[in-house]
Amino acid sequence: MRNKVAGVKLVRIACAAACLWTAVAIAQVTAPTPALRDELVVSLRAAQELLAGRKYAEALAQLAVTDGIAAKTAVETYFVERLRAAAASGAGDTQQATRSLEAVLASGQTPRPEQPALIEALAAGHYNLKHYAEAALWAGRYFEQGGANADVRLMMAQSFYLSGDFRSAVRELLVLQRAQLAAGVNTPESQLDMLAGSYIKLQDDVGYMQVLEQLLRSYPRVDYWADLLVRLERRPGFSGALVIDLFRLQFAANALGEASEYLELAQLAVQSGYLAEAMKVLDAGFAAGVLGKGADADKHARYRLQVGERTLAEFKALDMPDRQPSSANDADALFKLGYVWFTQGRNDAGRALMQQALDAGQMSRPAQARLRLGAAHAQAGNKPKARELLQAAQAASDTDGTADLARLWGILVAR
Repeated sequence: MRNKVAGVKLVRIACAAACLWTAVAIAQVTAPTPALRDELVVSLRAAQELLAGRKYAEALAQLAVTDGIAAKTAVETYFVERLRAAAASGAGDTQQATRSLEAVLASGQTPRPEQPALIEALAAGHYNLKHYAEAALWAGRYFEQGGANADVRLMMAQSFYLSGDFRSAVRELLVLQRAQLAAGVNTPESQLDMLAGSYIKLQDDVGYMQVLEQLLRSYPRVDYWADLLVRLERRPGFSGALVIDLFRLQFAANALGEASEYLELAQLAVQSGYLAEAMKVLDAGFAAGVLGKGADADKHARYRLQVGERTLAEFKALDMPDRQPSSANDADALFKLGYVWFTQGRNDAGRALMQQALDAGQMSRPAQARLRLGAAHAQAGNKPKARELLQAAQAASDTDGTADLARLWGILVAR
């Protein structure tokens, strides 16, 4: 099976000039202003008038005059840099805007209620400049100041991700996800992709598979199915006896993609004695244009013909649905015969026979039987019965992968 790693889709977070302009909120310089020197007040008022007329470059030039005034006080620095941040933002000079905002906050003169908005603007500025470590730092300070904007949390997570701090990215993404779940909001696919990408970087296969399940519940895609199932198959303790069930689930989810996958499922079905199932898989592979093409086209056609001939012979050899295994006590054989009937299209009779075998209470692997019968009900369209059996299989104590497959079938049934 193929190993498909989900790509990370980052959300574009922009700090537009108008946005930063609003956040900076020009501090008005009114007369009299005893804390400011007269020569400074003249330039600041002129800059304010230019900003009001959206003449950002001229406002920056006017404020540059104040750079020649030595030994500015903290109050003077606050007014100069706050106006300069607004002018730089309007002019599209994010570099200057962030420097000025840092100076504003460092002055210690910013009223506390206004600090979160300025810190948010500063974090966004650093993010747009690709200063990801600084963006994450200021985003953290934003929340320390009582900020609650979820977009800032996402920006902080992306900043951690882009700076290579994947553990912190996971932490913030999980905080954001918990808030979304509490609000009844579906976590965006791009956010889950970034969480999955972070787990990959951390080599946390368990976390990655959990995110893939979330993606399948909300955004079912072929790539997610294929990636999750190949990882489940490789997980320590996964039973080789369940490989065919894993492929069956992938087939039911329309997630088989390569010729080798169709052929492997067909061969497993033949080896298990389910010829009609193998034929159905081969027919689907040919219909999808995956089999019967390329250098192995003739080989595929010959194999399909062989399986078809054997399937026809099996139909003729089997009695009608009153046929029973030679041993009435052989629940496993009874269950298998029921599945054979099911794959041959004798849906109701096959499922009834499987249920009879399960009810006998003598099956060697009852959890696996519930999984297979639940999957059969799902394929037949009986979702309530499928859920009942799959939940019972999921609750079993087996650690061989049965519960995992039952849970994933549940996701497919709920779709």
